[in-house]
Amino acid sequence: MAQQIVNGEQYEAFLIKGDIDGGAVNVEGEVDVDGLQGASAFTITPNDGADLASITTGVYVGFTGNLSIICSGDTNPVTLFNVPGGSFLPLQVKRVRSSSTTASGLVGIL
Repeated sequence: MAQQIVNGEQYEAFLIKGDIDGGAVNVEGEVDVDGLQGASAFTITPNDGADLASITTGVYVGFTGNLSIICSGDTNPVTLFNVPGGSFLPLQVKRVRSSSTTASGLVGIL
């Protein structure tokens, strides 16, 4: 790993050795981390009949329990069982259902 300066910003440069053909693959460039960080957050109140005001990029679970969600690309709910308190789930969620949700302290990350 080597240090690289681009536009006054310091980045790490990686060399990945051994692609599937046995040759070396060089990976260079910048990594944009702005899209990996939440810009805002809101409290989630589970509701069976209404979507969230915004689709999340992640959900924080404050206290352990089950989480019944509908992801942005789905129409059917899925239940995540026994999600530990303090978990961050990197999911695009459009609805958190009150049915089957026992987790609490839910926060949507945008």
